Formats: sequence, structure tokens, C-alpha cells
Amino acid sequence: MIGTRYFIWIGLLLGVLTGCGAEEQQGRQLLVRVGDAALYEDELIDLLPENYNAGDSIAAVDFWIREQLIARAADDELSGRERDFTVELEQYRRTLLRHRLEDKLLEAKATELEPDSVSIARFYRENADLFRLSHPLIKGRYVRVDASAPRQAQLSLLMRERAVKRLELLDEYCLQFAWMSHLNDTVWRNPLDLLADVPEATRNAFTYSALNQTQMVRQDSAVHYLMVREWKPAGETAPLSYALEGIREMVRADRRNRFLQAYYEDLKLKAIEDQIVEFAP
Repeated sequence: MIGTRYFIWIGLLLGVLTGCGAEEQQGRQLLVRVGDAALYEDELIDLLPENYNAGDSIAAVDFWIREQLIARAADDELSGRERDFTVELEQYRRTLLRHRLEDKLLEAKATELEPDSVSIARFYRENADLFRLSHPLIKGRYVRVDASAPRQAQLSLLMRERAVKRLELLDEYCLQFAWMSHLNDTVWRNPLDLLADVPEATRNAFTYSALNQTQMVRQDSAVHYLMVREWKPAGETAPLSYALEGIREMVRADRRNRFLQAYYEDLKLKAIEDQIVEFAP
């Protein structure tokens, strides 16, 4: 039955495209009618997504039919009072007006309300408990090479290097022989993110609290190297640099909320002063 129905719709739509089998009214191609409601080809375009196909056209017509039938059923089943949305529409209109007003006010104050480094640091100090780690963090390097890769003893030494010249050798080695490498050890990361493509058994073989040591784990044809420069266990307060963007958003949200509350309070006080708002005696 479903296949037959879709076949009919395909034929109908193809008929429209070829100018056959469709009612024309003032040059418009009729697709389908439900009671007094009619859907024309030029209206169908507005119901379709970009880069639509024949299946989308069929689904859009089907959706339109369903919406018309729901409206007809509602007219039959619901009382006039149940079909009256005057209050809800007015509330929705006022909500949209408030959001649009707030967007405009906040846009005008965007630079002023943007958190600076001082306010971010203060928020971090005063709300340390909000930033307890649920997982460990590390600063480190990870390299994965084939078991047959040359000079792996040199790689083990280069993993711990800090000197720029020696780091250039590490970069060069990884470009030639590494399947995967993460060499930036200045950024705090969740080990599960740093080692996302590493088998779980291999991840569990590493000791994150072992600092400035090159750890090596062999698995099948691969060799995994990890060097941890710094480590923060779960339960400690996250470093400011790691929590920075989250703090920035919280401080920004707080500033915006305070600004809007002050704006509304000033708006009310001015309205009372201008006798736009008058309380009954």
C-alpha cells in the first residue's frame, strides 16, 4: 500500500513537471486539494530543503496533507474556546519582542560586557569548587610508529627534549615515520582525548603520574610512546587555562543578566516617574 501511494505521488509530481495530469488555475499547477485547501507547485518549493530530490518532494506533499487533515480534525473535535489561541499568541509575541530587544541591547554593549582577565581570574578564585576535575589532565606528547621504524632509541630521547633545535629533529622524525603524533606539551588535555585513537589496553598501560619519562607500549605492529610533562589527578581544581573558556562564558552570562536586570529596573523607575505606571491608591 505504501509503495503504491508513493508511486502515485511520483507520477503526480512527474506529471506536474511535464505539464500533464495537473489542474491549472491562472497558470498555476495544482498538486493536491484537501477540502477547500489547495497546494500548488509554486508553493511546494517553500516546503522543500535545499538540494531536494524527488523523495523530499513526496514527503513535503505528504506532510502538507497531514497538516490539513489535522486542522480539519481539530475543527471537528475541539470547541471554539479550545481553538482560541489569542492569549498564547500574545504571550508568544511578547516573548519574541523581549528576546529581540535583549539581543539589540546586548549587541550594543557587547564590548563592555566582555570579561577581562582580571574578572575571569577573580571568578576562578572565588568559585574553585565549580572546577573540580572529573578526570585527570596531562600536558604531554604522544607518538605512534610502526614496530619497524628506525632509530626508536633516538625517538625515546627526543620525546623529552625542550631545546628548539632538538624539537626540530623530533618534528622531522615524526614527519618521516610516525603514524600519528601530538607534540604540543604546553596545553592541558584529557588523556582520553589525547589518546582517542589508542586501544584501551594500551592507554591503561601508561602511567600518567610518571613525569618526564618516555613510556613505550608495543601492540601488534605498532609502538606507542607517551611522555607526560605535567599531571593533574581527578578531584583537583582544573587549571585556569583549561577552564578558561567555560569561565569566560559564565562571567559573560552573569554580566549580561545583571545588565538586563538593571535595564528593566531603570525602565520601571522611569515609567513610574513619568506616571506611565500608576499604582492604585
